[in-house]
Amino acid sequence: MRLFKYMNHFGVDILRDLRLKVTPPNELNDPFEFSPYLPPGKVTEEHVRRLMLTTSPRELYDEMASSGEKLPPFEHFERILRTVPPNRVANAVPMFQRSYEGLVAANLDSVSQILGLVCFSEEENNILMWSHYTDSHKGILLEFDTSHPYFCENSKFTKVEYSKKRVPFDPSWSDGSPELERHCGEVLCTKNSAWDYEREWRSLFELGECHQTKVDGRTLYFSDIPPDLIVQVVLGYRCPADVQNQVLEAKRARSLSLSVWRAFLHPAEFKVEYEPL
Repeated sequence: MRLFKYMNHFGVDILRDLRLKVTPPNELNDPFEFSPYLPPGKVTEEHVRRLMLTTSPRELYDEMASSGEKLPPFEHFERILRTVPPNRVANAVPMFQRSYEGLVAANLDSVSQILGLVCFSEEENNILMWSHYTDSHKGILLEFDTSHPYFCENSKFTKVEYSKKRVPFDPSWSDGSPELERHCGEVLCTKNSAWDYEREWRSLFELGECHQTKVDGRTLYFSDIPPDLIVQVVLGYRCPADVQNQVLEAKRARSLSLSVWRAFLHPAEFKVEYEPL
């Protein structure tokens, strides 16, 4: 398998610095990243009754408050929780429903405090990818050696699956259960089928383990890569001379054993082709 990364002129920084930018998912261009949904009817009276009997009031209160649910003072909440008779549990279902909906909606921002990702594509030559991600063909395409230990030893490197529906969440799953673990994996790597032309793979990183740099008040995250991970660079057909020179200079300065090609427009078809520089 071969993997590629379509980049604007900042792709030169990858060659120059030998590091990949790790992006929190709430900074990606798809607002549905890492966003499951709560199907109707999943918050049942039985589920609420079990929560009220087995969860500590403080834990339950803090969890619901973190989802944005408007709650009374804790002392009042605890008194209500402990005195609600079984036949009144149904009255509490809407409150729990809103709480879970809030937690699910906040999942993207919550995960983005912990994890980031680097995206790759199986597409070697995709006109949409060239147009969307390389600043209208002014950037570059990087090819990566997927047989390299960098990928082989990365257990969080996985293929994206495409679906027309978001991943459902069931609040009855307990922490650490196989169902919840499977759900988390699906949420991390499921995207709208409208994106399937990207044929994406992604590598997940814990942000706390990445290099961090402050730029204009924002925190940027990076992961180091070995110099032999990139095996080919293709310059976009509109790639300016200064970017081409920077690519060649980075190759020389870093002693990179990669080939450099340039894209050109096919004379008869709606596609670009590559030729050695």
